[in-house]
Amino acid sequence: MSVLTLRLVIRPQKTFLCYVLLPIEVQIDYIRHPFIFAALNSVMKTLLVIEDNLEIRENTAELLELAGFKVITAENGTEGLLMASSQNPDIILCDIMMPGIDGYQVIKHMRENPLTAAIPFIYVTASAEKTDVKIAMDLGANGYVRKPFDIAELMEAIEGVTSNEA
Repeated sequence: MSVLTLRLVIRPQKTFLCYVLLPIEVQIDYIRHPFIFAALNSVMKTLLVIEDNLEIRENTAELLELAGFKVITAENGTEGLLMASSQNPDIILCDIMMPGIDGYQVIKHMRENPLTAAIPFIYVTASAEKTDVKIAMDLGANGYVRKPFDIAELMEAIEGVTSNEA
């Protein structure tokens, strides 16, 4: 006997859970179903998305919420640093090229702060230069996803840092 739990997010703060009892054992191909994989493994992990582009920030947040994560957002590096310290997210997704404090400065400040130093950090950026990837990893990033990305690629990066925590 298997129990399938569906979590429907209509909009933030409006979530419904539905449990379906199945009379058979169900096996799911997690690689082909990144939303199901994330929902089963997220256990409501909180992700902070730091992104200056409103449309990308909102779309990314919505995809992650549909995948079962609690998502908080920041529109720039300064706000992201404040939210990281006050909200203590489980994972941070951050753009590199932002006005003011860029993604490189964000991770430098985070790694210097004992409250945020251990939070897994994934860059999600349009920059495709190999030197940018090297700089990001040298600064302590745990992952790097290039925009535009598909949800499976993003979920794979998130799963990579969550499996390293265990």
